[in-house]
Amino acid sequence: MSMKMNKDKINKEIKENLDLTISVFTRSVPNLISIILVGGLGRGDANISYNKDTIISSDIDIYVVTKNRLKGREIKRIKRNIKKELIIGPKSKNKPLIDLHFTNLNELKNCLPLLRFYDLKYASKIIYGVDVRERIPNFTLPYYEGTRLLLNRLRYSCEWITLKKISEIEDRKFLTETSKNYYICCQAISILARKYEPFPKKAVNNIDKTINDLFPELKDYDLKIKAKKYFSIRTGANDYKTKNAKKEWLKSIEILLKIIEYYHLKGIQLKSWNKFEKKLSKIHLIPYIKQKTRNPYSMNRLIQKTMVLKYFLKLIKKQTIYPRSLFISEDPALHLYKSTYYITKAIISGKIEPNMLKNAVHSLRRIYPVKKIKCSSDDYDKFLKNLKIAYDNYYSIGKTYKGKRFNVSFTTFH
Repeated sequence: MSMKMNKDKINKEIKENLDLTISVFTRSVPNLISIILVGGLGRGDANISYNKDTIISSDIDIYVVTKNRLKGREIKRIKRNIKKELIIGPKSKNKPLIDLHFTNLNELKNCLPLLRFYDLKYASKIIYGVDVRERIPNFTLPYYEGTRLLLNRLRYSCEWITLKKISEIEDRKFLTETSKNYYICCQAISILARKYEPFPKKAVNNIDKTINDLFPELKDYDLKIKAKKYFSIRTGANDYKTKNAKKEWLKSIEILLKIIEYYHLKGIQLKSWNKFEKKLSKIHLIPYIKQKTRNPYSMNRLIQKTMVLKYFLKLIKKQTIYPRSLFISEDPALHLYKSTYYITKAIISGKIEPNMLKNAVHSLRRIYPVKKIKCSSDDYDKFLKNLKIAYDNYYSIGKTYKGKRFNVSFTTFH
């Protein structure tokens, strides 16, 4: 099949999937105002797979905008109806995979300064109804969005790989993850420079100028060259082959760690990661709370202590009683991020570094019962499992805290 025929077939299937999506939502969602396509399809740079079995590898990532806020029961009912014709979960040959978000006109008007709302405003496509994106306020992305971006990338790396199964992973998966690592580095640097660009190709093309003008210390990493190289692999434009994809992935993790350290040194003068959670706790919620209250500093402390309590209660619900987790003053997410940083540092050289492993265990033990471990691949894998469980417990905490002056979704901060 020729490239043109491939593209025609892909465009036809994308249109069919979107038409089906619009049809299902217009029949299932009350007071529907707009359907907005985001992600790769919304930007027009979806990860395309030229394969007769799989036409597109990108999910359909959409925002459904309603006039009023939908109740939880309504959303569950809508999802049940949608699942009859669309897939929200595992992929299928015959049905598109939907990554679904609900919002309403009032939430758009009062949204927090988050990456996802920035992308929704500037890098999306209206596929049904009224263009409501002008309701989203103009804002500059706060420093903590870059922290979240970088440390979540490390977290994902820890989740999908273990020392025992590293030999079973295909080269293309390593190269795809390498691409994501370099691209996230470019995104974070643009946030640090207050020049965030939501379109990947533009972000990569602009990174050299940003580094030359503002961060010359990063020149040696050649981020533009590396990001463009691996980005072309990820999008299927290049059948790049390598003798050691694992080694290239480890190199990208090493550079990611260097960018994380540089980002926090420049942003908050963090010279020692022993003080990470103390330093970050003073700023990581403030930009978001400022939009909701007149007293962000006191509310910052209150919200973090509320999260500590909610996390403790979540552990009890999961039949894990760990009183030690109550005696922290910072949001538990900061300890999770710190532990992720140390556990990645522990293996970046290709073998387990005892001191870094000890630091990772110590950080996680502040909020989750994990035993001291030895420097073995089995114990390392067990630690990663515990770290993932702790993350899952944290992200399953109740969605909102309702106060007199504001209504903040905690989980959107991380």
